[in-house]
Amino acid sequence: MADLDNAIQNIWGSDYVQKNPNKAYKVTYAAEYLSVADYINGGTRPDPTNYSKLGKGLVEAEDVKRSLVIVPPPPFVSNMLLASQTILDPTEIAAWNIFDSPTTQKAGVPGDIYSRVIAWTANQYLASPIYAPPQKCYVLHGFKLITGYPGRLLNFHQSPYGGLWNGVSPLAVDYFPGRGVEITAQAEGDGSDNTYHWTIFTQAEIEARRNQMVWGWMEIIWGKSDTTYDGSIKYWIAGEDTPRINVSNINMYHNLMTHCTLWEGAYISAPGAAVKCVIEAAATRVGRTPKECFEDKPILFQRRGAGTPAGTAIGIAPIEGGNVPIPAELRWL
Repeated sequence: MADLDNAIQNIWGSDYVQKNPNKAYKVTYAAEYLSVADYINGGTRPDPTNYSKLGKGLVEAEDVKRSLVIVPPPPFVSNMLLASQTILDPTEIAAWNIFDSPTTQKAGVPGDIYSRVIAWTANQYLASPIYAPPQKCYVLHGFKLITGYPGRLLNFHQSPYGGLWNGVSPLAVDYFPGRGVEITAQAEGDGSDNTYHWTIFTQAEIEARRNQMVWGWMEIIWGKSDTTYDGSIKYWIAGEDTPRINVSNINMYHNLMTHCTLWEGAYISAPGAAVKCVIEAAATRVGRTPKECFEDKPILFQRRGAGTPAGTAIGIAPIEGGNVPIPAELRWL
């Protein structure tokens, strides 16, 4: 118990030797003594509400000590990610890049664009969803704006194998002119009163990063307010430790939905932009922990144009993903 002994001495100062409070504390508050000692030695924080004055002081001192610890980033390990360029001429509607990895699941017809899914509730197509709440879902995406506006650049699209099919995405990252980059959540599936919009970048902020890779971390709980677990979203810009978006007690999906799929690219539902859109992106990583997400190495599932007329999605040189900054809250040892 040397660490506890030193902690008590720091609180009692010169009186420590005379009063030897460690011995008295151990006898008088036996259970409290053990839980405090465990915390000081790296264990779980106890609730000090009903502790002795000394016990409360020891817990508070350890709280301060831990708050000053800087968690180092994990060591660099290269992760060369497949990458894409998506091109929309002014009259074109959409093009998508779809990847696959062990951190997502398959449901429905093999090879179907909707069959690679992020699932939170079981249904007839998938018996064991790996993102069922309270399991968190981590997403790490990176993109580079070249010209124009991509509209929907990361699309958690509905799947016909996911319980509801009306063409609405429960979650997306968008960049439309005049609105900056934002997360859009259409949890109730009607695209109107029950649509959430949360700003990641103002238009001025994102335009200052044009022709640069921009990386974003997401932490999602696919929950709903009328179920056991509420939904929540956090979004960090890589390189920042404070999330730009941190919302909870929300609905993440329509009450009939069980799965969504994940595409990246560009989608303008009402084409007619004055400038061709060109955007590049690294394959989006997904995982149940930040580490699993960071180490994910997606493989190509398919690339496709969408709408009439359709845009173009092509492969480009791989992009290094192993050097993306990790928010302090998500770092692992």
